[in-house]
Amino acid sequence: MKKTGLIASDLDGTLLREGRQTLTGEDVDLVSRLLSMGIVFAAASGRPYGNLRRMFAPVSGDVLFICDNGCNVVYKDRILYRLPMERGLCFEFIDCILALDRGCELVACTAENYVLMPKDPQTVMDMLFRWNMPVRAVRRKEDIVDDILKLSLYMPAGVDESLRLRLTEQWQGRIRNIAVSGRTWLDFQNGDKGTALKSAASALGVPMDSTVAFGDNFNDIEMLDAAGFAFVMAHAPEAVRAHADGLCASVQERLRGIIETGGGI
Repeated sequence: MKKTGLIASDLDGTLLREGRQTLTGEDVDLVSRLLSMGIVFAAASGRPYGNLRRMFAPVSGDVLFICDNGCNVVYKDRILYRLPMERGLCFEFIDCILALDRGCELVACTAENYVLMPKDPQTVMDMLFRWNMPVRAVRRKEDIVDDILKLSLYMPAGVDESLRLRLTEQWQGRIRNIAVSGRTWLDFQNGDKGTALKSAASALGVPMDSTVAFGDNFNDIEMLDAAGFAFVMAHAPEAVRAHADGLCASVQERLRGIIETGGGI
């Protein structure tokens, strides 16, 4: 039986089910028990560092954060890996999206905030209350002063497949990673969770074959492929389930099993 050294879990739809935006007491207890066993726990999400740090507040000092779909990796307040996007490219992309007459909003993701130039004020409310995100609204793209790590389209009615195909064809030669990261999110960035997981494991001295990953969507695929053992949620799309070593109905149940076996996979 392999001994687990690092567990990386996606959040929305994976550790957080049924639309939850906060951790339960059980979640915090499971993470605490894993940490006490010497197992590194990584929160791997499209969310920014500021949001994740607050979400994991009771244990944030010891959790590894793979933020912005792998473009920002922070451990014990130390940046292990960061991959900002080229500013001119970002501004060109922003102009392209703002010109669209479609049901989508542009979100520029920095290390601490989601920066918006909202077409609909409801988007700001969604970010603040539905997604519990730190938000800053600006009037012009030039007002975004921090490094942009990821560009996202938020589509409240669901990701528009025709728009996804169109934008992928237009931008895939210039933006390396374009992926659906949830029912309402389409992300554009140059990093991925798999590269981030490898970088973090190397920095922490954890062999990749002792890593475990949990995921449920297309932005998790590189992480699932990189991990020593990959659990995919049973509700995930078939194309994502194809990257699984095992299917899973509950991350919490699998974490309890790892704890009960003393860290065995």
